[in-house]
Amino acid sequence: MKPDLVLNELSLQPLATDVYTARRHMAGLISTMRAATASGANRALRTHRAFGQMEIAPGYPIDRWRNDPEVDRVAQSFLRTLTAKSPYFDPLTDPAALNRSLGEEVYFGGQAAIGLGVALWLDALALSFASAPEWSTSRLTVTLRTLGEDAELLEEHAEVNHASRSDHLADHARWLHDAMTEDVKSGRQFWEARAEIFPNLSFCQSVGANVTNMLEGDDALRHVLRRLRDLNDYAEEWTSGPFDSSAIANASPETETTIDQYGDVRTFTCPDGQSRVFSWHVRCTPGAIRVHFLPIEHSIIIGYIGPHLPTAKFN
Repeated sequence: MKPDLVLNELSLQPLATDVYTARRHMAGLISTMRAATASGANRALRTHRAFGQMEIAPGYPIDRWRNDPEVDRVAQSFLRTLTAKSPYFDPLTDPAALNRSLGEEVYFGGQAAIGLGVALWLDALALSFASAPEWSTSRLTVTLRTLGEDAELLEEHAEVNHASRSDHLADHARWLHDAMTEDVKSGRQFWEARAEIFPNLSFCQSVGANVTNMLEGDDALRHVLRRLRDLNDYAEEWTSGPFDSSAIANASPETETTIDQYGDVRTFTCPDGQSRVFSWHVRCTPGAIRVHFLPIEHSIIIGYIGPHLPTAKFN
């Protein structure tokens, strides 16, 4: 499930000294929200019900910012869209999160932290205004307080995924990506969302005909997504030098004999319209599914996902 975004209300303090600084703080929050949703977070910002009345500078509440003619209208509309149906606790439908909220209090810096608690309980991403140095980090450590069996106060610590700048999203890339792939239940769903889930890969259209046959509950799909994630991660980092197959688990090329005999069944039309031979492949073990890919010009193209193709040894 895509993680929600949750506003850390503590970051509204201290208030901005003037309207101009408040606008800058809001612009930073909007930029972070855009980066988060582009990285895979849910397009919903959980806030307090009185969000619009919260001040970001003396006499300058968020509602005034949303109607400020000096503020970019696209930014105002973006915030309205993400806050339209997402209050903190209404609804808090996840049973485990609801149970924790009833028996656990969350604090940060000695203050009750409602937003950070919701982010922790929902495994969501907390967002802060860049109003103080303590919010300039991609993770926040909170204190959890509960009552023990003998009514003694128990404390422990936990980390909350957090961002107050768009560059903090780099530290959450794997977590956000894993959350997106957990939502994929069928091959058709993967194919429709492929650009969002694997932004560093490109796919031949022929791949779609094979993967859409993978149904919900098909264990092979889970293994395919794992291998594609490995290739996506490699493609993101591959900016120079030759292709390094050792950095990708279970990656190997076909033998020359196999290409000579069966190169035609490994030839696919690439997104640029050219037909190329896809010798490199990864094994989606356990099982006989293969992902054939082409490393070319510091990018990776996926040409085939499906059953083991014939080889010189096994035809």
